[in-house]
This record gives sequence, C-alpha cells and structure tokens, in this order.
Amino acid sequence: RLFTPRTLPQSRERRSFIASLLSRIGLSGPTGGSDENATHAECRPFVAFNTALVMRWGPLQGMWTQSGERRDVWRLFLQHDDADDVAWRDVEQAVGSCDDAGGLVDTFGPKDVQIPSSVANHFVPFAGIALCLTRPLTSAEPRISCFLPLPLQSSLPFLVNANFVLCDPTSPSRLDLASSTREGSLASGAEWNRRLLQKLVQPMIRACIEEQAFALQVRNNGRAKQNLCAQWIAQSGGVDAILPLTAQLPRSLQELLDLRPFYEAISHLELFQPFFVSGSTLGAATSLGALAASAIRQSDASSLLSYAGSVQPLGQEDLSDEQRSSVHAFFRDLGRYELCHIDSSVADEFVSAGVRRRDVLSRTLVIQHLKNKRPRDACMAAHLLGYLLAGCVGESPETPFLIGLPIVPMCDASIVELGIGQNRSLRCTFPQANQCSEVAIRGQAVLRRLCPQNTVDISHLTSKEITIMKGIAHSLGIIDVDRCEHLSLALRETCPAIVGATLRVSAQPAPLLPQGLGHIANSFAGAASAFVHGMLDRNGDVDDDIVSSSSVGLGSGAEADTLLRDIWGFAEKGQHGMAEDFIEHFDGFYIIPACPSEYWLRRLPRVAAGDAGVAASSQGEASSSLMHAQTRRLLAMRRTDPIFLPPQDDDPLTIQVLVIAGQLIPSRFMDENHPAIPNSTKHFLLQHGILEHFSSSAMIQALTRTLRQRANHGATLAARCASLTVQQKDLLHRVVSEVACEASSRGFVDAQSHHEDNGARALLFCSLPIFRSEAGFQLQSQAINASSQRTLADGHCSLGQGRQVHQSLAELIVVDGEPMHLPGELLDLSGRFVFRESPHILSSFAQALLLPEIQQHLISHGRWLTQVEWLLRHVVPHIGELGSEAQVIVLDRLLPLLEVEQANSHPGFVPVEVIGGGTLLKPPCLLLDAHDFQIQEVFGIGEACAPALPKHSRLHFPVHTLSPPVRVQLRRLGMRRSINDAFCLAFLVQELRSRSKDVPGERYGDLQRGLMQRIVESWPQISAEAQEALLSEAFVDISSAADGGEEPDSLFSLQPFRDHGSRRLLCLGELVFRSDPLDPFLCWTSLPLCPRGFPAFPGYKRPNLDDVLAHARKLGEMADGSAVPCNLWSELKERVVAPLCAFLANSEPCRSALAQDSNRDSVSASDHGPIRGMSTSRLCSQLRKVKFIVVPMDAASGIGPHAFVAPWRISLVLKDHRPPMFALPEYLQEHVPLLRLLGVRDALELPSGDASLQGDGDATKAMQDSMRWLFENGAESFADVTVRCDGGNIFLHRSILMARSEYFRAMFQGGVGGFREGQAGGADIHLLETQVDVARVLFGYLYCGQVEEAPLEGPDAASNSADLLRLADELGVPHLFDFAQLWIANQADLEDCADALVLATRHGAQILERAMLSLLAANADAPEVEQQLSRLSDTHRQALQDAVLAMRRQT
Repeated sequence: RLFTPRTLPQSRERRSFIASLLSRIGLSGPTGGSDENATHAECRPFVAFNTALVMRWGPLQGMWTQSGERRDVWRLFLQHDDADDVAWRDVEQAVGSCDDAGGLVDTFGPKDVQIPSSVANHFVPFAGIALCLTRPLTSAEPRISCFLPLPLQSSLPFLVNANFVLCDPTSPSRLDLASSTREGSLASGAEWNRRLLQKLVQPMIRACIEEQAFALQVRNNGRAKQNLCAQWIAQSGGVDAILPLTAQLPRSLQELLDLRPFYEAISHLELFQPFFVSGSTLGAATSLGALAASAIRQSDASSLLSYAGSVQPLGQEDLSDEQRSSVHAFFRDLGRYELCHIDSSVADEFVSAGVRRRDVLSRTLVIQHLKNKRPRDACMAAHLLGYLLAGCVGESPETPFLIGLPIVPMCDASIVELGIGQNRSLRCTFPQANQCSEVAIRGQAVLRRLCPQNTVDISHLTSKEITIMKGIAHSLGIIDVDRCEHLSLALRETCPAIVGATLRVSAQPAPLLPQGLGHIANSFAGAASAFVHGMLDRNGDVDDDIVSSSSVGLGSGAEADTLLRDIWGFAEKGQHGMAEDFIEHFDGFYIIPACPSEYWLRRLPRVAAGDAGVAASSQGEASSSLMHAQTRRLLAMRRTDPIFLPPQDDDPLTIQVLVIAGQLIPSRFMDENHPAIPNSTKHFLLQHGILEHFSSSAMIQALTRTLRQRANHGATLAARCASLTVQQKDLLHRVVSEVACEASSRGFVDAQSHHEDNGARALLFCSLPIFRSEAGFQLQSQAINASSQRTLADGHCSLGQGRQVHQSLAELIVVDGEPMHLPGELLDLSGRFVFRESPHILSSFAQALLLPEIQQHLISHGRWLTQVEWLLRHVVPHIGELGSEAQVIVLDRLLPLLEVEQANSHPGFVPVEVIGGGTLLKPPCLLLDAHDFQIQEVFGIGEACAPALPKHSRLHFPVHTLSPPVRVQLRRLGMRRSINDAFCLAFLVQELRSRSKDVPGERYGDLQRGLMQRIVESWPQISAEAQEALLSEAFVDISSAADGGEEPDSLFSLQPFRDHGSRRLLCLGELVFRSDPLDPFLCWTSLPLCPRGFPAFPGYKRPNLDDVLAHARKLGEMADGSAVPCNLWSELKERVVAPLCAFLANSEPCRSALAQDSNRDSVSASDHGPIRGMSTSRLCSQLRKVKFIVVPMDAASGIGPHAFVAPWRISLVLKDHRPPMFALPEYLQEHVPLLRLLGVRDALELPSGDASLQGDGDATKAMQDSMRWLFENGAESFADVTVRCDGGNIFLHRSILMARSEYFRAMFQGGVGGFREGQAGGADIHLLETQVDVARVLFGYLYCGQVEEAPLEGPDAASNSADLLRLADELGVPHLFDFAQLWIANQADLEDCADALVLATRHGAQILERAMLSLLAANADAPEVEQQLSRLSDTHRQALQDAVLAMRRQT
C-alpha cells in the first residue's frame, strides 16, 4: 500500500515522503534546486518505473505448518505504470476534469456525459494477478478486486486486482466495473478500465501462463526440486486449465476485455504438452484427460507445442482401441504432426479469435497422408482400413477417397494400394452364395500359394468389415476371383513364369544313338532311346516347351500335383465348369503334365529277341536319366499348338518320323495317366484341339505352327537337326521338299491363317540344316565307293573350308541360274551356293524353291539371288584377280543380262587401264570409248593403244584384252563418247586444259576448235545443268599463238583484251562471239573475244552496261596515247561510236530517263548486266568526261583527221569547231537526246572578232598585219605607254588605246588638270595583279580586233578566263567582256557552276549567270549539282528552282 496509492495526488504525496526520507538517511539529496521539477527529478526513479513485480509468499518447502495445517502458496504478478506517461494522461484528464456542477466531463464520449465528482481524482495505473499454486480456487472465492473484493460472479482460475473505475464506489449494492453498457456518464471510466486490462492485466496473464507451462515441464522432468508450478494444473492436464475463458468473466468484464487478440497472440506460443502415444493398446476406459496427464508426465521440456502448430488427437468415437491406437501411431510415424490435447472450451476461444490449428485429425486427414506414407506394418494397415471402413457403416462407401491408399494387407505380409490404378491387381476369393465352398477354398489356396503378393489377406478383418469390403471391392480395384478368367489373370500377372515360360536351350546337340542299335528304321528300342535323349540333354535340362514345376512356382513332387488338382478342380467345378472359357483364359499355361520317358518305353512294342537286351538297356538308361529329375515336368496348353498323344499304329515310317520328332520337338507329348486330368477332361481337350494323336503330318504341322508362333525357334530346330545322321537329313530333305510342292499339303495349309502358315512354312524350310550346296551335290555323286560312303556315314564331310555336308538355306545362297566354271578355279563358286538349274539337285527341291513364300523369305534374308545379282556380288568383286580369259567369260555372261541403269548403278565390274598397274573396276558409264575420233584427238592416240590414266581420274579406258562382243555390250550400256555426252565433253575439256602447257599453241588451237565444234553439235541435246557446267570450264586459250592473233589494221587490233588481259585459260561463258555484227564492237577492249575460227555458239557472253562503259573508257585512253590509222576512223564512227550510243539509249537507266523525264531515278532493271537501279546522274557522271565520241576535225566535210572528244565538249549549236567546244558530228544527230543526258549542251556562240575591224580584201588584212606589228613591236615603234603586269611589261601607244577604249581615252585626255597618265611624256599603267598573258589577250584585241585563245586553254585556262573577265570589266572593253563570259560558260563543267556564279555576281556578268543556271537546271539530278546547292546564294537557289520547274513544264 505504500507503493500503490489509488489516486495521483496520493501518489505524489508518497513520492515527497519517500524523497525526504531518503534525503534524511543520506541515500540521496536535493540537486540544488527547490522547485518542483527538481524534486520530481529526484523522485523519478521511484515513480516512473514500468515493470512487473513478481512476488512469492512463503517457500514451497514450508507449505505445511507444524500443527499439520495447510498453507497456500500464491504466485503474484504486479505492474505499476507511470501515470504521467502519454498513454495514460489523456484518460486521466478525462476522468479527473470537473465542470462547474462538480461532475467529471468525459472527453471520450458525448459532451453531456458526466461522472460523479466523488471519483474526480486522477487514478494511478496499477494492476496485479495472483495464482494459487497449491490448489484451484473455490467458487466462493472472489476473482475481481479493486483493492477490495468486488461482488462479481466469475470462475477465473486466478485473482485480478486493479485500480478500476467503479460504477458507484459509495454504494455497496452497485459495486461493478464501469463499462460501455452502463450509464453514459461512466463511458470514460470504461475506457480507463479497458486500457488497464489491455496494457497491464493481459500481459501479466500471458506471462503467468508461459511461466506455468515451462514450470510444469521442468517439474515433470525432475530437473528442479522447487519451481513455480501449480500442482493442481498438472493434475488437470495442462496450462489450458488456467487460460481465461469468456464464459468465466462477469458481464461487465466481458464488455471490457476482448479475449480474441489475446488468444490470437498466444496461438503460436509453445504452451501445451504433447499427446503421448504409447506402443501398446490403450484401455477402453481410458479418458482423454488421463491421456493428457500421462502425456505431461512422459514428455520432456523441449517438446512444448503451440495451438496453431499441433493437432487434436481422436476423441471418444465409435472406434476400437486398436484402431484409435493405430491412427495415433500412424501420425506419430509421420513425424510431421504433433498431437496435443486441448480442452474444447479453450479450443472454442481460439476458434472465435480466428486461429486455425494445423489440421484436424480425421478420416480425411488419414486418407490424405496415406497417399504419401505407408503404414508401419500389415497389422496397422488392417486397423487403418477398418477405421476408414467404419465411417462407411450405414452409408454409401466413399470409395473415391480410398483409391490409391496403401492399407490393404496381402498374404505375403506386404501392403498395397487400393484402387484400380495401382501397379498390380488385387485379388481375393470371397465365398459366393450360389457356389460350392470348395471352389472358394481351391481358388484361395491357389492364389495364396502362387500369388501371395497379389492376394488380399482378410484373416485380420471382422465379418462386418469383410462384408463392407466385398461390397466395394470392385470400386477399390479388388477382383473377386470366382471364374477361370479371374484366376488366369491373377496367375498371368503374379506368376508370369507359368505362362509361356522359355528355359535355356543347351548349346550342345543331343547325343547320338548308342552304338549297336542298328538301323534306326527297324529298332523300336532305338526310337524310345532317341526320344528320351531328345527330352533331356546331357545336363538334364528340359526343352524350351517343357518346364519344371519348381521353375514356374508350383513346387515339386506332391506339392505340384496338389496345385494342379486345385487348378483343374477349380476349372471343372467353377461357375461355368469346363468350357470354352477355361481354354480361352488358360491358353499358354504350363498346367499339362508331360509324359515321362519310362511311360513311352512301356507303350512301344517289344522288339525281336535279338533286340530285347538292347531295349532293356535303353529302358534302364532312360530310367537312370529320369532319376535326376526332382520335379514334375509341365507342358503349355495351347489351342494353336496341340500336344501329342501316343501313336495309334506301329508303322515303320511313323516310327522313323517319331524318332526325328523326338529330336526336333520332344516337348509335345503328354502324360495321359496323371490324376489331375481325368478322362472326361481329356476327352474335352481332344474335342477342342488341345490334344492330338501323333502322325507324320501332325509333326510337320506342329513344327510349322511352332515357328509361326515363335520365330526364334528356327535356331533351336537347326541345333537339333545337327544331331541327326546323314541318312536322316537326306530323308527329311526329300520329305520336306515333296510336301512343300503339294498343292494342298496337310502339313502346311491352314484355311484359317493361310498367310501366317506360308511364312512359317518358309521359315521351317529355310531353317533346317538338311540341304547340300553345289559342292555337296558333287561330293554326293562321288560317294559311290566305300570310302566315300564311310565318310558320309560319319556325318561330317569337309568341303575344303571346314563346312559340313548339310547346311540350312539360311547358311547357303540360292542362285536362280546354272553354275559357272572358270579356268583355274580361283574362286569358290560352289561351296556356298545352290543353283536352281543345276543338274544335281532334286526336281522337287527345285520346284519348292520357286514357291512364292519360300522365295520371298529367301529374298528378304538376302539368300536368293538372280544370276545377275550372283555375278555382281560374288564374282565381279574378284574379277580383278582373274586372268584375262576368265574376265572375258564373266563379262560375256554378265553384260547381256544387264540393263543400262543397273549396270551403271554398280560401283564397277569392268577392269580398266591404270597408270602404275593394279586393279580398278568401273561401270560402263565411267569408261571412254577409244574408237571415238574426238577422244583420240584429245589424247593423241589410235584405236589400238588406249592410254592408262591415273587412278583418281573420273574416266578410264577399258583393258585392251576385252573381246569385240564385250565392247559392243559396253557401248550399249553407256560407255562414254564425245557426241551428245556432256559428262564426256567436260572430261575432255578438263583433260585438254591439263595438257595446255605441254601442247604447242598452234596445236592447242586446233584441238580447242575441234572440241568446240563437238560442243556446238551436242549443245541442243545437253541439259541446262550440264550446259552451265560446260560454260564454267576454263580451257580456251585466246593468245595469239593459239589463233594467229588479230588481223593488222583492224578495229580489234586497237588495244584488244587479249593484249592487256591475264594470261589464263578462259571459260566459254566469258567469251564474246567475234563474228557478231554488234557485240564485239561494243566490248573488244573490255571483254575477251572468242578465238578466230570458233563457230557460232548460243552460250557466248553478251556485253552488259558495265562492259560497254569499260569499253568507252578504253576508247578514251586511245585518245590520249594511241594512234588510230586514218582508214579506221570511218569504221570507228559507224560500227563503234554510233552502236555504242544506241546501246546506251536502249539500256536502263537511260531508256527510262528518256521516256519519263519527270522521274529519272525510278528505273527498272537492265537486261544487259548487273547494274540495276543505276540513276541517270550516275551514268552521266561516268561518261560526261570520257573521250569516246569520234569527231571529224573538219565539221563541214567530215573527212580528214578525227579526234576523240568527251560529251561535255560537244555543242549542239556550233556549226564549226570553236575550241574548247566542238560541233556535233552529223552521224550522231539521231542520238541527240542521249547526248544531252551525257553532257552535250547548247553552247553559246563566241564572237569571232571586233566588227569595226572586220572586212574583206587585202586592205583589211594589211591593216590587221600592221596593227599586229605595232602591238608586238611596241618598244621599237615609239611606244609611249608601259603596262606593268605580273610576269612582264607591255609597250603600247596612247593614240591606239584612246581610239579603241573609252577608259583609256578618259585617262589620256586629262591634260594638266587630268590624270597623271595624261601628262606629257611616257605613261605607266600598273596591272600587277594580272598575268601578262591575260593582259596581252586584252590589248591584242584592242590592236587587232581578234582574241588570242591560246592563253585561255591549257592547265591555267580557268584562272586566265576569270582574269580576262575581270580585266575587261575594269578597263571597259564590252565586246571582250561578253567574249569572256561566253568562253567561261562553254568551258565550265557542273562542278564549276557555283564558282562561276560567284564570279558573275561580282562583275555583273548576266550572260554567264544565265548560262550557269541553265546548265544546273538541265542536270538538276546530278550529284555534282546536289553538292553545290549549299554554296549557292538564296537568289541563285530560287532562280535555279524556277528554271527547273519551267524546264519540266516544257518537257
């Protein structure tokens, strides 16, 4: 009470008292200040603590007094918070503020809500809880206190004391907590109480619960003698006994305290003890509380669980103890779920808080985890299955939830999954109401013995569970085995060895008959012995169609007999009895007992007295062999493969066949006296073809069926046939061949499956080693003498290669023809082959080989060859090893049989001549005919001496030893000739090319002309692909040595391609036909012309635009250095320049530009070359300055000297040449549109001289000569004017200058008051910025009236012309000024227009300006124009645009 005052003023008084008390005793003192803040600061550590005070009243060991009275031990949790904290200040102000009426105003609720002034003091936030550790609280003990107990009914497991706001503290009858449901004046008090509960009480309750949970764990482990654990909690089952419940709270506290956040907060805390699952079965009377207490005692401290992370164990449901214990044990084995029992009322609180447990232990959860976890053992699986089925009692079973669950116990103590989708079928024999119980007993006995892993063990299930399981067995995938079909399926799946089992066949043949038995055909005892030895090999192993009972799982001896009786008894007494159903479903099962050998010995007739001892010896030997058989031997029951019963007669031939059958099929005989198969069943099997009496035809039929059903049995039969004697093999050979030839053979024809029987007949026929090769037949014909007969009797006669006399057709090769004999016998042509037309073979055998099924079988296995195939595969590969005579014999036999395609698809069979010797075989299509004239010419040979070629050569000459008939056949089969044969022509071209360095040039020219003539003749018959290949072969020599060179004084002699081209051989596709009237004249300098003497040929190259342009540039080079004879100028104009212009006009892009001036750059592809989409401007820029146009110097007559001129130097206006411009020649008048594109323009006409000085007659000439003399000799003719220029001085006369120029007239007439130059004496005129040559042009014009054009040409023509324009403008010579404008305009090219326009603007040269703008407009799309646009002024750019538009409007 010292530390816990109820109101804040009391608390502060206590603080002052404590502070002064501490100061008096010297523990602390004032800090030097006397204000309230200083005092408050000193008291702050006591007042403002925020912690929980935990107290324990009395030690645990002193819980009992000396007088024996019990004393309770309590666990207290106290919390005293700081009232000045911001979390409490707003609530205190609301509670402590008073209005004028003396009431407290609630700042949290409506303004008219007040509380009495009796509680108008600030409260201190204080609370505490007390838990009794020694006993649970009684119902009479109070639970809620506000320093004093309140009369509130509550069943909380602990006491709660807090500084609550009460409804009316002054009235004992109304002592209750202020809550929201009370009168509105206490709404703020309810908020205070709610905060006390949330901030102080709930954390202490949580701390108390956590402490008790851990203390309880420590106590149970015995790790501490004293702890804080409440003993009664351990007896009640855990900490859920002290968890507050909503039902335990009074109504006011339920409104103030919301337990949902509290339970949500502790849902993940590890507070609860795990549920202990023992390995033993729990008692029926055991309660969940006792189980929980047991779990507490047996758990450790580290295994506490949370509500959200645990699972509730099963409750008191209608379950057996074994089922409940097995379910809990199953979840314990999972290791993923922790079982924890929590009281239902506590669980409801968690649920109301929205907290979910990890899962709910139910049948659904069991089903879910059974899909991934198997039960521990079959016993657990049975109990789990009962638990799941118990939920289906009285309802429709929920079978979909059980599918795939591993809870079915099997007879082999294994566990399998439920449902149809498991990896094995589940079976069980349930008793049927309409069936004899013996059937179920026999069926279950068979299943339990043969397939325990698939048989459900229902011995652990109750009758009710068995009934439920039987009702849903089908939906769960459990088959009720009540018919033969079900039993056979069960045996097929679980005991596959009982169906069609095949054991190892001994690699060693069966032993031969004992010596002394005589001929096998007359000895019945020998027949029995042979049969016995056929049944067993020397190791005692059974045949592949007969197995031991132990090998198929039936056991041995009596056990096997019992199982056989159960199987046949189930079939006979089953639901349908012995019927077709049994035969259908047990087909192929090893359930028929095989006949023992001693039984056959007893059934065979007794032999003569002389053979009785032998028979007895054989019987004893057979019995001794069977003594080693420890198990019952079984045969497979097959409808398609009957089992034999003993023969009904003793015919000797039948006995011989029986002996052979004993060797070939010893596994087809049944024990007819076995007790498992009664006579009625035997008769039934005979009727349905399961059994059959033995006969010769039946044996062959059985062999055929066996091979049809099992193709690998042919090897087994072959191994058994190897043990037969030679006589037996020959006999079997004859019999099989004769039977095969019969049209309706009983041994081979089956009306139901004719096609399969034919295949089996062929397989049987070809698998038996009973046939002789050609060498074997020859050996048989030689075996007349006794020694040969003894050799045959031994059964193994060598054929020179270690081969036996008899072989199977699978080892031999059948040739549909007659044998061939070669001199020397270097090849074995008889040891491995059977010739159908050989005189040695039997006619029945020859006819049998022609049967379609046998022939097809041999063909499919590569054992049937025609005569051609035999020669190609087995003789031709060795033809190189044969002599020339043998080679001719082979080819003489082979070639007439071959077709062209067949002969040439073979790698090679004709020997050829090879350099260095050796053998090389080639097909006819890779041979050269030495009789072909062109081939002889290329190789330089005659008919009788074909040369040897290298091995890597594609074509060769056949050997010279071949006969003429063979060569005739080779020509028929495609031997190569030069006419109409592209491959041969290409080879000859390559051969000629390889000899180019060794053959003289003139001879090479003759050879290439001859070969070219053959190519031209064969061209129409050659494919397009071959034509392309020939055109790409380089073999043409265009040098002068090959064709004599060009004719002198011809156009082609002017810089021909052959003179400056590379010295290499050319392809036909690179040549231009020199005799063409047009093509060679367009390109003889840029492309190679074909050699002289070459014929016309459609594969020659046609010049394209690039070639013609290159040719034009070559012509321009002739203008600079080469001299053209006078007699060729006319031909140059007519056959070169004019056609060249016509070609350009018809080629793109000129053709499109001439046709559509509005869009000159959008052109189509050219037909003459690779230039596609070339713009007109590009083409014009390439040819504008190329000197390829021939212009006569005498424009009027057109004869005499000529010159090569570039298009841009030709004028369409000039009639006479006025250098630098030339008049357009007459022969190019029709090409004016093209020439305009190439740069020919309408040049301005230059004035020829001053009109005032022009005249006729001698007087004019005399005057001009006089003036020229004065000009040239001014220094000696009293000159009085000196013009000083750059590079020299000019001496002139004042009088002449004044007469010719107003500028000089004004200069020299000045007198005393005029210019300095007008004074008496000599005058100096300074033109130092002007070249002297330019000044002489101007002053020479003033003297003579004519312009000297020499300085205006040459390398300095552009600068001199510009200087002349400037000087004429400055000195006022208008006629010369106009002349200079025209001269610059005619001389300028496109790239000079911008500079010329600048010059024209500077001097006002309008003629020059108009000329330049016209030139730019005419070539507006040229790249030179585009490059200069940025250099033009705005005025000139606008003028150019107007000129272009005007020009296009005109066009």
